[in-house]
Amino acid sequence: MMNNPPNNSIDAKHLISRRISRPYDYLRGGMSHLLRLFTVISGAGETPVIVQIQHDGEAKQFSFEEIVSTVVWIIVKEAREPAAAAAGFTAGNDVVVLEDFMNDSQRQAVVNAAKSAGIDAAALRFVNNPVCAALAYNLDTEASENGENGETQLNVLVYNHGGDDLSVSLFSIEEGGVFRMRAAARNANFAGEEFTNRLLDHLMEKFNRKHNKDLTTATASLRRLREACERAKRVLSSETRTTIEIDSLYEGIDFYCSISRDVFVILTIDLLVRSMNAAITDKSHVHEVVLIGGTSKIPKLQQLLQDFFDGKYLRMSIDPYLAVSQRVASVRVGFLDFTRMDIGIETGDAGLITVLIPKNTTIPATKERILFRTDSNSQSTMKIHVFRGVIKEILIPPAPRGVVQFKLRIKIDVYGTLSVWISDRIVMEMKNYSTFLKRRSDAMLTDVKKKLAAKRALLEYAYSMRHACHSDEDHPSSELEKIEIDINEVINWVNANPLVEVDAYEDKLDELKAACFLLNPHIWRWS
Repeated sequence: MMNNPPNNSIDAKHLISRRISRPYDYLRGGMSHLLRLFTVISGAGETPVIVQIQHDGEAKQFSFEEIVSTVVWIIVKEAREPAAAAAGFTAGNDVVVLEDFMNDSQRQAVVNAAKSAGIDAAALRFVNNPVCAALAYNLDTEASENGENGETQLNVLVYNHGGDDLSVSLFSIEEGGVFRMRAAARNANFAGEEFTNRLLDHLMEKFNRKHNKDLTTATASLRRLREACERAKRVLSSETRTTIEIDSLYEGIDFYCSISRDVFVILTIDLLVRSMNAAITDKSHVHEVVLIGGTSKIPKLQQLLQDFFDGKYLRMSIDPYLAVSQRVASVRVGFLDFTRMDIGIETGDAGLITVLIPKNTTIPATKERILFRTDSNSQSTMKIHVFRGVIKEILIPPAPRGVVQFKLRIKIDVYGTLSVWISDRIVMEMKNYSTFLKRRSDAMLTDVKKKLAAKRALLEYAYSMRHACHSDEDHPSSELEKIEIDINEVINWVNANPLVEVDAYEDKLDELKAACFLLNPHIWRWS
């Protein structure tokens, strides 16, 4: 990553289904720093942003949905299958934890990515990370015990302050282990990355002041300094002082700096206060407060939150980086999610919006309404604006004005997929982009599979040859050393070129086989 920063995309999940054209988009807020770490360009028309990389002198473009689907496939291939082999059985279901900050279109994009990665949709479960955090602290069990004592529900506030986003979720756990989401709010401007950015800006200014060197456009140096700032932020959660040391940060200049927790608090105090204010709710109805996300480890933030909740015990004993994953594999609860925005239709020429499914409605949800009549005699088509989408022109049987009526049904399923039926037949499902995406993702996954297979074949041969060199006692060490040098060069080449074209891996494999055969024909038996 450090050797080739422009061709490495990080935090892809934050940019999935985002659009640069929207003036108040997330890209222009808390995650805008990503735009200076690698190349992000706007997709055609209203399609989401894509990342552009250079490979063999050629520009290649990928959507973030494609990147995520490929990563999911690699995880399934490289982690799930070995785990199943070790456990002796294959898991029946897949559970995907969705981030709080994801809107409905992003959630649908994750569903598409999971399906493109080969995960069986029928066995797929999605759950939000606040629910996983509550499960980690066994709050579902506490809710059941409270039910036995006559209390109807346990209200839980999850304060999720990670590097990506700040979100606050309020939900109730009812008797029987049913999670019902009540409300949620988020603000990317106070994400943990913003705390890192404050420290990063402070150190960039310090470096510029001392050496008269501007790091703004030095991508590789910025990444190294950012990683150091992230480590320092974490250390300052438990220590009062830390140091940052980076050899040859920029143009051969070493960088050294000592940062105290007090200085860090001064740099970020406004973010801390506003982050705490984001949690403000009717605290009299909150029974439990759970902190997750790495930024929640900042002692000053914990103090502010505890003071606001009148000294209430904060659930934060589990490592906030791990709290979400502790019991995710044992998800058996009923979780009632909700819509994150109003869903409605445009009525009349004035552009008025009639809301059919209001924000915070528990999903799945369905709403029917007889609403539309034709405006003219023998009208043949009609366009209906559904916000989150636009139904393309539909065919209408010829008839006098006002005779033809349409029954409109809007449905949103547990995954947040929006479907619209008219006159009892489906005319639009929000897949205008995902259909195109699946074709590209399938092709991309096929390509990645071939590359990984070629890479694995090369590495397996190289390591088998190295093992043969170490165990061979019949031939001069000088010959074996020459072979091992060739083998190590190939392994280093693979590490420096993690996913090149299949032909490149196959050519390297042929070269290595030839080198081993020419230098020592006896060793060929290992191939």
